Amino acid sequence: KNSLDKVELTMLDMLSNYKWDRPIYFLQKGGDLNIGIKDYLQYEGFAYKLVPIKSATGTDSGSLEQTASGDQMYNRVMNLYKWDNFRDTTLNMDYQHIMTFNCLISPRDIMAQTAKILYREGQKEKAIEVLDRMQEQIPSATLPLNTAIISGLNDRAILDAISLYSAMGEKEKAYKLADEFAKETVEAIVLYAKPYRGSLLSYEGLNQAFTYLLVLQDVFKNNNDIEKSNEIGELINYYLEPLQGE
Repeated sequence: KNSLDKVELTMLDMLSNYKWDRPIYFLQKGGDLNIGIKDYLQYEGFAYKLVPIKSATGTDSGSLEQTASGDQMYNRVMNLYKWDNFRDTTLNMDYQHIMTFNCLISPRDIMAQTAKILYREGQKEKAIEVLDRMQEQIPSATLPLNTAIISGLNDRAILDAISLYSAMGEKEKAYKLADEFAKETVEAIVLYAKPYRGSLLSYEGLNQAFTYLLVLQDVFKNNNDIEKSNEIGELINYYLEPLQGE
């Protein structure tokens, strides 16, 4: 048996004797474990809780079919979790920290997903409060809005937040966040488009950055804001046209 098999056997042994007398949490949705528990993990913010209820549709890491209630998540985000250190712009957010907060445990994603749950439950005011808190507690000066080179949960959360703001009629807040995200994305495009050894610095980085702008354009189009969608489209064309012959 390899080490992964041993982990799975250890988990199966523990679960075979589990009496539901204390909670079991997983940092991610089952990780590499393949023992049939992923559909029994409930999203609760920083962790997934094992519950005796199978998801109706079979969830994946990006789904919110099985979650704690909106009120439970609201209480965690607004009262229980402490975000103060993210507001300290003197802290050094190095590559390893950005990797952690982008791909493994994303504070912005927790807030965006909580807002999404509240919005689905019809609790619009609370959803807006959570998104506002995300902007206040995690400024872009500490954690970039666009981390395209290691795209993951953070960037998805920004796009989700923009979409939610727009869907809830918070046009000014949606525009402000979208413009900041687009500005960082354009900076990435300018960087990756620089000549390097007879080519460009990064075709992959360019592709990811343009993809983000295209998604941003669709966010406003899907929320019937054609004027803003067209504005993003013009931005895409402005930076894409000089690269057509590359």
